[in-house]
Amino acid sequence: MSLLKSLVKNLRQQMGGRRTWTPSEVRELIDRKQLGEAREALEHLPESLDDREAVRAGLLGEVLFRQGDDEGSLGAFREALRGAPGTPSAHYGLSLGLAESSAFDDALRHAYFALSVEPNDPRFLAQVGYCQLRLQNYPLAEGPLRRATLLAPSDEHVWNNLGIVLLMKGALAEAHDCFRRALALNPALASAADNLTRLRSDLEQALGHALEEPLEPTQQALSSAPSGEDSEIASPALADVRALEHEGELQAALSACEDLILDEPDSADFVLELHRLYLRAGDPASGIDALRAFRSRHPEHPGVAAALGLAWLEMREFRRAEGLLRQAHEAEPEALQTVLGLAQTLAGQERFAEAAPLFDLAVELAPGNLPVLAAKAGNLVSECRYEEALQLYEDTEGLRAPALGLVYAYLGRFDKAIDSLDQNVALQPNDPQLRFARASVRLLQQDFERGWEDYSFRGMNLSDNFRVLPFPLWKGEPLEGRRVLVLAEQGLGDQVMFASCLPDLLAQRPAELIVEAVHRIAPTIARSFPQCRVIPTDQGRKLDWLKDCPDVDCYVPLAELPRYFRRSLQAFPSHRGYLVPDAGRVAYWRGRLAEAGPGPYIGFSWKGGTESTRTSLRTIDAMDFAPLASVRSATWVCLQYGPVAERVMSAREAGFEMAYWPESIADLDEFAALVSALDLVVTVCNTTVHYAGATGRPVWVLAPKVPEWRYGAENRTMPWYPSSVVFRQFSAGDWTQLLERVRRELTTWDAAATVAA
Repeated sequence: MSLLKSLVKNLRQQMGGRRTWTPSEVRELIDRKQLGEAREALEHLPESLDDREAVRAGLLGEVLFRQGDDEGSLGAFREALRGAPGTPSAHYGLSLGLAESSAFDDALRHAYFALSVEPNDPRFLAQVGYCQLRLQNYPLAEGPLRRATLLAPSDEHVWNNLGIVLLMKGALAEAHDCFRRALALNPALASAADNLTRLRSDLEQALGHALEEPLEPTQQALSSAPSGEDSEIASPALADVRALEHEGELQAALSACEDLILDEPDSADFVLELHRLYLRAGDPASGIDALRAFRSRHPEHPGVAAALGLAWLEMREFRRAEGLLRQAHEAEPEALQTVLGLAQTLAGQERFAEAAPLFDLAVELAPGNLPVLAAKAGNLVSECRYEEALQLYEDTEGLRAPALGLVYAYLGRFDKAIDSLDQNVALQPNDPQLRFARASVRLLQQDFERGWEDYSFRGMNLSDNFRVLPFPLWKGEPLEGRRVLVLAEQGLGDQVMFASCLPDLLAQRPAELIVEAVHRIAPTIARSFPQCRVIPTDQGRKLDWLKDCPDVDCYVPLAELPRYFRRSLQAFPSHRGYLVPDAGRVAYWRGRLAEAGPGPYIGFSWKGGTESTRTSLRTIDAMDFAPLASVRSATWVCLQYGPVAERVMSAREAGFEMAYWPESIADLDEFAALVSALDLVVTVCNTTVHYAGATGRPVWVLAPKVPEWRYGAENRTMPWYPSSVVFRQFSAGDWTQLLERVRRELTTWDAAATVAA
């Protein structure tokens, strides 16, 4: 606690009377193991505190957990989540209780959710790392635990857990340092003592002699890397600061460094060291403030610009990082950290082509460096440069990643892809990245039974939108008479596609089926499934809408439903459309179409995905449809979403006439009505496919040689949509032959045989 806080607290106590306690003050009591005082303080939280009762319940849960009352703590955390369902600390608390009962997969979900909301909370990082450790996902445990040691260096359990991970990695000397640090913080920590004893025995046996004390501590175990390119100490004064740090006197080191800056406020070395120490002390914001204050006086200093840019990069503030790292790179073009940081900043904004030369430069600056090579390989995959990525993986010993299996798959080498992923999963069976990658390959080959089992790991791949609810997760048990909530997930097209499983869920005869749907598709979903209670949301993490669902018995993420209802090709139902548009709006759009020109009416779109979802392989030019339009008399209708007005205008000027109503695309309920009024839809792989297929309209899908798993590798029709026909490239990137086949098909297409809406 700071001196100012202590003075304020003493003043309140001297004045007598009942004082109030802030949640952060109560948490300080908990961290100092003053549990009785913390429990008393909970009765005196400010009356004006937002979600006061939920905050109180969450803190009480932490107290009860520390006191060993597991059942009481779980009850308190669940009470907190009933009042404030998106509270990350309560999800963290729930994770603690679940882990205590060895439900590590469920515990990891709640810890991940907490971390996705507050990515720099050391408690959440430590819990994610611990759950990954218990699931034997050692590589995935290391990163969160390392960050937790920086943000909470006085937590002996984090140091011990990091030591175990490093031990499994084979980094024995560094593991030794971690166990020593844990025991220095708490000499009574039996697990650290046992780990250290066993490790020392192994090391002495390997070395053939007794270890001398103390072992030289490794810099990586005891502190984060300095902000510069290496860890050289620039002056004797900084050597004294480091000595204090290595002796465990972090606060003294901070004070000493601050004194140096007071004496020499224009020393970049001192401010960079202070920034590093603040990171270790768990106060990255103060380190950033120090760098920004220095930059206000010395805006051209490249080292400080680099450190600040890397700090913003760590916080995923890519745009703020970019300008600083560009400045640093221009001043010092061969500084490895800056080059790699700038490349990662661009890649984080899905600007993979811009990032590529910087990754190349990073490899030149650090040849043979596996993390640098892995970063370059990942960017090659994101650019869809699969042959080059594969060459890099195969040429570099020790360079393996989940992406390798996907590289084989996207090159059409499915057996090789599965072999690669099987070998890695055998070593790390609970690694979500590996399991999700294998799911993509299996589902692409329509191996649904095994594919959905792997696909269940998708959430733990930690997307930015990962969410978990404070109810039991449905795992296939009977639902009759129970209240069930379906949680929205993934993009708009996927939500439309997976909604086809809602009738199967209704057939389980739940007492009530509540369906969360993102605002844009909620009206159509509600009309299509009137037996469900549909709640429109922004699909955010605050989850306040759950307050209106107090009696839910269990929940299931929407994309989990196929795991239970679509386990074989035969399990996909034949249908003529399950998405129900507004009949009045369908009639309206038929009138607008008639005004636009003679039938038949053919809708089309030409772009799909984003840079991170292979848009380069899923996009053609709008004018590539012009030869199709010349095959027969028809009115073509633009269904392409996004800012395409200029492209439509230029196509019209080039002689390709099309109808275009932007309002029908911005409003997805209108979009469903317009699509339902068409005779045919011809489109690349995007959301338009799902709307056409779900409303039962004939849809011709233009797919790359190896598309996303939803479209299958070889099938003529998507099993999700009986009205679909998939046209595939013969060779990667060749749209010419594909479009020629579509043109020939269009010459014989019978509009009169269109499936009725």
